[in-house]
Formats: sequence, C-alpha cells, structure tokens
Amino acid sequence: MTMAQLLRELPAALPLLQEMGMDCSVCLSKIVDTIEIAAYRHGLDLEEVLAALNDLEEHSSPWRIGLYLLYY
Repeated sequence: MTMAQLLRELPAALPLLQEMGMDCSVCLSKIVDTIEIAAYRHGLDLEEVLAALNDLEEHSSPWRIGLYLLYY
C-alpha cells in the first residue's frame, strides 16, 4: 500500500504521520512509496508505525483492514 493509498483510505492518518515526522501531504514520494519505504526513509520502526496506524484505524472505522498486511 502506498502512502497515497493509505491517506485516501484513512485520512485521519495524516496528523498521526505528521507527529511521527512524515508530512505526507506535501511529499511527492507518497505516490510510489509504500508504508515500509516511508518508515525507512524517516528512520522509523515499521512495526511501531503499523501498530499506530492499525490502532488509529480501529478507532476510526468499524471495518479493520489490517494495514500490516497491505504495506508490501
């Protein structure tokens, strides 16, 4: 899943990502970068990013898609 897809599916992720140091709203790499690559580029632990996104998603939607499966 690219960062652009993530932000389309879960717009509430933007403030969370910004808190982590990823300002995906202005970055053109969001079109091609997966969650894994974006975490790596910003020196973040992928598992922590995915856990935070899944936690956010769990509270934002009754349908949890499991982002940890979609970052490949």
